[in-house]
Amino acid sequence: MRDCSNFKGLDENYIRVAVRKESDNEMLLECMACLLATGSSPRDRRD
Repeated sequence: MRDCSNFKGLDENYIRVAVRKESDNEMLLECMACLLATGSSPRDRRD
């Protein structure tokens, strides 16, 4: 993850996220979708 405030048109509210493995990318997308839908991560609900 990196700060994107030095990109033209972006400020400190923007980040860039990069993952290498497809499985990690899928997990990231799942977590982001859950956060947007519920406000919590699926990992927060695991016992």
